[in-house]
Amino acid sequence: MNYLAAHNYTLPYRLGIYAINTTGSNLVPVTTMPLRVGSVMDESATLAAGVYVYGLVSPIPYVYNPAGQSTWMTGSDAGQVMGMWGILWVSP
Repeated sequence: MNYLAAHNYTLPYRLGIYAINTTGSNLVPVTTMPLRVGSVMDESATLAAGVYVYGLVSPIPYVYNPAGQSTWMTGSDAGQVMGMWGILWVSP
């Protein structure tokens, strides 16, 4: 929580709409914005026909340690979340 307060409740991740290029090897940003906690975020763009990914497309690290009570005996959980995205299919 201290990190969020110190950074105006803005996370170091970008929410966006990304075009999938024709080779499928790269995502091309169409529009992105900082991700803010507790804010409604509206994003819009004029999209040509094609396939797009929207949301968070980079893995985000997390640590689950309720109330700072995790130890080697009680365990903890940490890793990366990569599931906050979706697909847009724009037809001509």
